[in-house]
Amino acid sequence: MSKRQSIVLVGLRYDEFYSHTLAIGYLKAYADAQPELAERYGSVIIERTVHEPLAAQVAEILDHKPSIVAFSCYLWNFARVIDLCRAVKAARPGTRIILGGPEVSVRGPSVLAEIPEADVVVQGEGELTFAEVLRAWAGGRDLRGVLGAIWRRDGQAVSNPERPLLQDLSAIPSPYLTGIMRIRPGERVALETSRGCPLQCRFCDWQNLQTTRWFPAERSIKEAAVIQRQSSGIYYFVTDADIFTNKE
Repeated sequence: MSKRQSIVLVGLRYDEFYSHTLAIGYLKAYADAQPELAERYGSVIIERTVHEPLAAQVAEILDHKPSIVAFSCYLWNFARVIDLCRAVKAARPGTRIILGGPEVSVRGPSVLAEIPEADVVVQGEGELTFAEVLRAWAGGRDLRGVLGAIWRRDGQAVSNPERPLLQDLSAIPSPYLTGIMRIRPGERVALETSRGCPLQCRFCDWQNLQTTRWFPAERSIKEAAVIQRQSSGIYYFVTDADIFTNKE
């Protein structure tokens, strides 16, 4: 079997209020659950804040000799993500860089123009798109046909059709139940029990996800129980648009 390629998944928080970036935990959990991807790729998660030295973060990423680096992008970390993209690409020009998250999802072509070091922007929910991007690259193919991918072809941004919302959220393994994310005493932990919102408030960016979908209730209960067994003094933050949309 050929040597596995290294993927580094980077979560950059503004401060230590939240201890983990749930989005990259989902990406790793879903990709690791695909046998052909687990055989081809080995991934690690790096969690840091935007206030730490840039050089140290670059060195930590490069220490894994990555073939692929993926960033979860938000308003508060985007400037640092740009700096890291440039530094990683300068040090390892062959590294492929994937960007996802709310800061880039709705403006993929302009992001690729702004950051020439980035290779792909994932639009919308990222788990399935991320896995399909890895699958295409593993097979030596370009990203034609990968729904939700915005990528470069001959130097130009190509926007593939959007990916339909995932209806069965149980298809995404839990990073807490799989042990991908381990919790330490006093940490602040994000829990997601649903995605989307039935309301259409004009001021809110949830309005594009009007179809509400829920993770199985028993899974959310197990997640909270596993976290509680691992540690103490935990602060839970429920990320749902409105946890009371499912009153049961």
